[in-house]
Amino acid sequence: MGNRRTAILSLVIMVASSMACSAPKPPAVPHVASQPTFVTEGPLTIARRRPTNSTGYSKAVNGNGYGSRGTAGNDYRFPAAIDPLVMPDVETEIWARVVWPVPFEGAHPLVVMMHGQHPTCGRGSNPRIDDNDDYAATGVCPNGYRQAMSYLGFEYIASRLASHGFVVVSINANRGVAIDDKPGTADALRMAARAKLILRHIEKLARWNAGDEPTPSELGIDLRGTIDFDHMGLVGHSRGAEASRIAYNEYKKSAAWKNRIGVPLSIRGIFEIAGTDYEQSLASDVAWVSLMPVCDGDIPPGFQMRTYGRHQASAQDKGLKGTLAIWGANHNFFNSEWHVSEIAGCLAAHGGGQIFDWELGGSPEQQLVAGVSAVAFMRANVDIKPDNGFNDMFDPTKPLPASIAKITRIDRNEFPAFDGSEIGKAEDSVSWERGKGGKIGGLSGVFSEFAPFSLTKIRYVRVRANMMTGNFFFSVVRADQTKSPSLNAKDFRPGRIVVDEGNTYEAIDFPADRLNPEGSESPVVKVKLVFDNSNAGEMFLYDITLGAGPP
Repeated sequence: MGNRRTAILSLVIMVASSMACSAPKPPAVPHVASQPTFVTEGPLTIARRRPTNSTGYSKAVNGNGYGSRGTAGNDYRFPAAIDPLVMPDVETEIWARVVWPVPFEGAHPLVVMMHGQHPTCGRGSNPRIDDNDDYAATGVCPNGYRQAMSYLGFEYIASRLASHGFVVVSINANRGVAIDDKPGTADALRMAARAKLILRHIEKLARWNAGDEPTPSELGIDLRGTIDFDHMGLVGHSRGAEASRIAYNEYKKSAAWKNRIGVPLSIRGIFEIAGTDYEQSLASDVAWVSLMPVCDGDIPPGFQMRTYGRHQASAQDKGLKGTLAIWGANHNFFNSEWHVSEIAGCLAAHGGGQIFDWELGGSPEQQLVAGVSAVAFMRANVDIKPDNGFNDMFDPTKPLPASIAKITRIDRNEFPAFDGSEIGKAEDSVSWERGKGGKIGGLSGVFSEFAPFSLTKIRYVRVRANMMTGNFFFSVVRADQTKSPSLNAKDFRPGRIVVDEGNTYEAIDFPADRLNPEGSESPVVKVKLVFDNSNAGEMFLYDITLGAGPP
C-alpha cells in the first residue's frame, strides 16, 4: 500500500468512470464503483483559516435558501452559427436563460451556470425519456421528440440567487458541444468548447452592460449598467462544472479573451455539482467547492475528491476549497430537467438510504441541498458585500442548517485559504508495531518546519487521515519546551467521511483548549504523532490544518 515517495500530501483517488452523460434508462441493478487506489504527491501543509465575520449563517440561510426579493427571467437566443473560437467545424448557439432580482436597480453580482452532457432530445412525459442527440448536430429533434431543456434544470438555484440580488445566466449547451465524443481529436470531450462558450456569453453580457450592443429585446429589460463584473461566480454540473473551471483558467491566461470581453473580470468563486475531472485542471486562488453525490452512477465521488486533493497540494492557494458529500444522492437529479436516474439504487457503501426515486423522475431533497449550499457559497465569496460567515456551511465543525441536515448525511471537508503557514515533507503511508514506533518521511511523526502558531488563537488542530488499523496519540511542543497533554485520537474521531466503497478518511479535531489547558501563550513549534501505543497499525496521512478563531 504505501508508495515511499516524497510528495505533496494530497489524496488522489484513481477510479474507473464512465463518460459524463445520463443513461436513457435506469440500470437493472445498482451501480457498484470500482475499488479506488490511493496515491499521494508533494509536501504536507498546515494552513490557518482566517477568522470569519459571520452574521449567523444558519439564520440567514433560512429553511429554503430564498431571499426577500422577487425574481423574473427570460431567454436570449441567437441563430446557430459556426463560431471559430468555440467549435470551428460545428454550429453552436448563444442561448441562455437570465434570472434577475425585482426590483432591478443598480449593479448586481453575476453568476454564470452551465449544465452537463446529456441527450438533447426526449420523448414522452412524466418521465420524459431523453435518448436522442439529433439536436446537438442539426438543431432539430426527430418526430415525436422535443428538445431536452437542460439549461432550465437549475432554475431552483438561479431563482434563489436572484432573490438575494444576483443576476444569473444559465447557458444552453445543447447545440454543437453536446455532439458525441470524438476520441483521438484535440478536444475529444468538448471541454475546451464548453469553456469557450461560457466566455462567449460573458463577452455578450459585457457588451450589453457597457451599452456597446443593445440588450436583446426578448429579455424585456435593459442590462446597461446592471452587472458588476468585479463580483462573478460560476456554477456547473458534471462536464459543465469542469468547463467552468477551465473557463476560469482560460480567461486568466488569455490576453485575447481579456481584450474581447473588454471589462476586467474578477471571478471569485466556482461551485461545482458532481463535476468531472477529465482535464485535471485547478481553480487556483479562487474559492471552490464541490458538491459530491455519494450514490453517483456516472461520476464516482473519487473523481471530485481527486480534484480536491490537487487543490490541497497547492500549499499557497489563496482561495477556500471544500467539498460536501451528499449521501443517497444520485448524479442526474440535481438537474430538474433530467427525468431518468443513471442508477437504480444505492448500496450501503455508496450512500444507501437514497434520497431519490428514479420512478418519480426527480429529487426535491437533492435540489434543496444544492440550492441552499450554492446560496451560502455565493453570499460568502462572490456577493458585493460578502459575509464569509456563510462559509461555515462548509466547515465540518459547524452545524448545518436544519432544513438540509434532516434530509440525509452530509460529510464536509474544508481547506481554508493559505495564509503563510507551511510544514515540511512526509510520505504517504505510516505503519507501526508496539515498541518500534512509526515513521512519516523518516521524521518519526514529529513535524517542526512550519511557522509557529499560538493555541490561544485557534479552535482546533485537525489531522485528516485514512485510518486503516490501529490508533495514534497527538501532542504539541511549545517554544518554551513545555509539552501538551497527549490526546488519544480515538476519543476525537467523529465518524467516517466517505470517499468510495470500503475506503474512508477522517477529520480528527484535537481541541486547542485540550492541548493547552493552562492557556499558555508560548507558540507551538512541533507537532507530534505517537504510533506505538497500539500493538500495530497503518494509516495514510492526508494533511494537518488549523481551525480559526479563539477556542
